[in-house]
Amino acid sequence: MNKSDIIKELSNRIYGHEEDSAVKQCTKFCDTLVEIFYDYVCVLEEKITWQNFLTAEVVNRKERRGRNPNTNEVETFPPVQTLKIRPSKKMKDFLKSLS
Repeated sequence: MNKSDIIKELSNRIYGHEEDSAVKQCTKFCDTLVEIFYDYVCVLEEKITWQNFLTAEVVNRKERRGRNPNTNEVETFPPVQTLKIRPSKKMKDFLKSLS
C-alpha cells in the first residue's frame, strides 16, 4: 500500500467516495500530518506518542566499533542521530494474536 492507496482508502472511509474534492482534502490532511511529524520529530527533536499506533523519536547513537564483513577490518563508526519508531503495545498484542 502506498500513499495514494492510503489517501483513496481515507477518502472512502470519511466521505464514502473517491471524488476529486474528497481526495484533495485527504491529500492535504496526509501532507499536513507528515509536515507535523517532520517539524516535531526531526526539527524540534520532540518525542511523538500516538496512542494505540506508534511512538517516534530522534535518538543519539554513540560512536561504536564494528567489523567490515568484506575486509575483516575493524572500523569505528561515528556518532549519529537516527529515528526510532516503535509500534504501540496494542498493535504488538494484535499481531501476536494473529499467530
